[in-house]
Amino acid sequence: MYMQIKKSMVCAAMRERTGFTLIELLVVIAIIAVLAAILFPVFSKAREKAKQATCVSTLKDLGLAFNMYSQDYDNFLPPYGLTTASGPYWTQIVTPYIKGGSEYNYFGYSNIALGGYRPCPSRTNNTSYTYGVNYGSVYGVFGYSEYYNSSRRQIPLIDLNPSCFLVGDARIDRIGNPREYPFDKDSDGDGVKDSNSWGGLGIYNGATERHSDGMNFLFADGSVRWVALSDFMGNKNKMWNR
Repeated sequence: MYMQIKKSMVCAAMRERTGFTLIELLVVIAIIAVLAAILFPVFSKAREKAKQATCVSTLKDLGLAFNMYSQDYDNFLPPYGLTTASGPYWTQIVTPYIKGGSEYNYFGYSNIALGGYRPCPSRTNNTSYTYGVNYGSVYGVFGYSEYYNSSRRQIPLIDLNPSCFLVGDARIDRIGNPREYPFDKDSDGDGVKDSNSWGGLGIYNGATERHSDGMNFLFADGSVRWVALSDFMGNKNKMWNR
């Protein structure tokens, strides 16, 4: 008799408990929140690494295009632009050397709807270029053809400093060479001179640190490497020098 009563009580208790208590639900929610706080940054970093890898691949393709162009033009790289008035510019000149390229398919233009070709996936501005060349009429690698004279001799690709950058992550289609456009202005008020007083290039002379406080660069030796913003501004490995 006693065993039957006890068994009936247990069964009744089990029937009454049909779900989780409030405390148990709160514990589960708290555990999920902790896991999310731990894993979301990891997933975010993984996505950025994947985007950075795509950017590296794009710059390597651009390096191959420059090499093919140089083979057709006595080992010289294309100019930044043929004339200051109307171009065409390097983005147009080099595009025929890229698979799937055409005269109007500008390499590096970030808005695919406007004819862009493989823009950097980490871009935040969809209406501007995402790669810029080492620009300058005296110290830069790329300049206007009309300025290639006795005061600004164009250098063959094989004679360039291997650590000199050719192209990098940028907000515009050029990065002003800091030897020619020195950092002499503090544009964001943090006490660090980070731009040129000319004003036509913007902060960091057009470069942008879109990959983990740094940027990807294509160098004259054909390699593509990530460079910290501070190293770029400090001319590490003489990356500004032709």
